[in-house]
Amino acid sequence: MAMERGIEGAGATTPGTTAAAKAKDGSRREADGRREGEGLREADDRRKGEGRREADGRWGGEGRREGGGRGEGDGRHESACGGQTPFDLGERRAWAGRAAAYEAGFGRLCAHTVPLLLDAAGVRSGTELLDAGCGTGAVTLAALARGARVTAVDAESDMVRRTEAVAGSAGGAEVHRAALPRLPFPDGAFDAAAGNFVLNHVGRPRAALAELSRVVRPGGRIALTVWAVPAAPGQALLGRAVAAAGVARPAGLPALAPEDDFPRDVPGLAGLLRGAGLTGVACRPVTWNHRATPEEWWRGPAAGVAAIGQTVISQGPEVTDRIARHFRRLAASFTGPDGQLVLPHRALLALGVVPG
Repeated sequence: MAMERGIEGAGATTPGTTAAAKAKDGSRREADGRREGEGLREADDRRKGEGRREADGRWGGEGRREGGGRGEGDGRHESACGGQTPFDLGERRAWAGRAAAYEAGFGRLCAHTVPLLLDAAGVRSGTELLDAGCGTGAVTLAALARGARVTAVDAESDMVRRTEAVAGSAGGAEVHRAALPRLPFPDGAFDAAAGNFVLNHVGRPRAALAELSRVVRPGGRIALTVWAVPAAPGQALLGRAVAAAGVARPAGLPALAPEDDFPRDVPGLAGLLRGAGLTGVACRPVTWNHRATPEEWWRGPAAGVAAIGQTVISQGPEVTDRIARHFRRLAASFTGPDGQLVLPHRALLALGVVPG
């Protein structure tokens, strides 16, 4: 793929080379010391007594780190809850307890980009991969199938549990509850990071990207997907139904602050990566038709999944039913002869290399 060729030409180190180098250190996997022989603990001595993976403990859902370092930002409009913005807190409410409903609907949609994402990140046997915003484990599972060693994080406990379950059936991964832009890992801990639509769900995308750059080693890759704007017709269907019903986004679900947003197009996403200091940046659109029955596509929003779902259920059952009627009417133009919806979607896939 053209994007991959551009990154290879930028001097990215292959994961196979990394695996060979790491094999020289037989004690690498020892508790709290598995990467000391590679010099990856150099700005993180303060964490050694705490343990590298304190899931659901001190890091909790906030993933707080002591001290400074890249990725922590300047504290603009942070709440008292672990550096989370109002947008982040709204996301926590929107996703809490909804892993099963997500997996059955929107999770199938988001899985489409996983192979492309892992290709862009250069994931293969031996790659130490961070799956940032793992959701229900699609990226983790696919990376394990390639022979990668995976560490996955998500801000929601039920997403963590689901990823643990699917990973356990495929050889296992380290799965922890933590949230961007503060991760409980030392500098340069991973060969690569993959974030499948994670930037759509963080309140400070630039700080989140800086944190990913911190935890990936120099020469390692970061691969990301985001939803493109303007949305493709199938992607806009649910929003059109909400608008037709005259329902606004609830006040308790704040939008991303304008100063934190970025253009959701190829130049905008590429510029975000370059602004984080990444090299060899490449970005391209990915388009596909997602197929689902009307009932499948409605089930997630009706269960309150994501911001659109929170909007759908925000004013009670009568308003939800009104939105559903508009959804069924608008969905007719996407319905094929077999009764399934054919929903055009468009995302952006980007990658960059950590300098050094």
